[in-house]
Amino acid sequence: MARFFGIPVEAIAGAVEGGGSLTYQNVSAAQQQMSDALVPWATLWEEELDRKLIAPLERTLQFTAITLEALVRADLPTRYAAYETGIRAGILTVNEARQRENLPERPAGDTA
Repeated sequence: MARFFGIPVEAIAGAVEGGGSLTYQNVSAAQQQMSDALVPWATLWEEELDRKLIAPLERTLQFTAITLEALVRADLPTRYAAYETGIRAGILTVNEARQRENLPERPAGDTA
């Protein structure tokens, strides 16, 4: 499957060539390669789903979006630390951070 999609085996928890161990750098590189390989496929699937499932007049209001973010996102403590930094810096609201974790909004969560 990895070869079909053009994804490095390491990106799907395979062994590293040469028998080495997985490190942050080669895992990050493999994740980037995986994302680069899947984005063209996701774009094609989105366009095909839009064409087949959404009426032409509704395509300005609705669209299909395949999100690959979960494939390359960091572990939970790292994500939460990044959200905290973003919220304190005024880059994110609490609700934007919660949305990225598929959590429901908080009543006052849109204040910066």
